[in-house]
Amino acid sequence: MKVLSISTLSSITWFCLINDYQPYFQIAVPNSHQIVLLNTVLSIIRKLEDFREIDRVFVTTGPGYYTSIRVSCLVAQTVSFLTKKELFFIDNFQAIINTYKYVFKTSSPPIPVIKIASKRYRTQINETDIETTNLNEIINIILKTKSNHKPVVLFSQITNQEKQIIPDQLEFIDMSSIYTSFLAYISCIDQMKKAENYQIKITY
Repeated sequence: MKVLSISTLSSITWFCLINDYQPYFQIAVPNSHQIVLLNTVLSIIRKLEDFREIDRVFVTTGPGYYTSIRVSCLVAQTVSFLTKKELFFIDNFQAIINTYKYVFKTSSPPIPVIKIASKRYRTQINETDIETTNLNEIINIILKTKSNHKPVVLFSQITNQEKQIIPDQLEFIDMSSIYTSFLAYISCIDQMKKAENYQIKITY
């Protein structure tokens, strides 16, 4: 099966072509360069002979940086429509959680924290969405949450300054050094949703 997988991780968008569950082309595009490089990325993909034979398109639908989400979803919808192939999607919370579980071979539920701007965060704790500009607010909520083990917090991106405010009671992982569009697709195969008429629900 040949798949075009597009996913975002805060300010980075990943484009990946997958063949028989193996990546054979992958590129990461920073948010600051997406508009400039979008045509280049599409040109590279168009030149690949096998691209016309893709079986499906996959995309993550946010939350994340506005431009990253907008560009990735637009490309996925356009390619799916033009090739008449099925479009599948999943939200970024689940994609990051599944990637973590897939890579670390664990079933323990982590807590994802996604940057949606340089100093704005979104998280999902006990199925409740929280958006704030204060990272300490999220940390305090996590610390108050009952758990039988040391909470694992997955950051989509994290700066050295942000690392300094994380207490020892929390274990944190910077997913920007692990996450790829390939891993997002492979880890979410059983949970992704199929788009009807190329329509997907986007969360910024």
